[in-house]
Amino acid sequence: MCVEAFLLVVDWCVRLRQSAIELMSIFLSYEQKEKDLELAARIGQGLLARNKALEERLVTVEVELTTAHDTVTQLKHDLLLKSELLQIYTNDFDDSSPEGGE
Repeated sequence: MCVEAFLLVVDWCVRLRQSAIELMSIFLSYEQKEKDLELAARIGQGLLARNKALEERLVTVEVELTTAHDTVTQLKHDLLLKSELLQIYTNDFDDSSPEGGE
């Protein structure tokens, strides 16, 4: 009977040790997952901040692009008017020259 009790105690100790090892493994895994989650949160916050900065820069660049486009459109219009005016002067000059009148 003593031997059986001893074997039961030894078996119980082995199971208890295995349970302790499993619990430690679970705890370490939990700690690692918690660290990973904190890292993911920090990375996510950094990405959100970077995204916000990029969106703000995009708005600025879009405004600059619109301004540049408007300037180009105005310059094209001015060039067209000046070209037409130059054509009128050229035609008037040709018409008023002595060679053109004869």
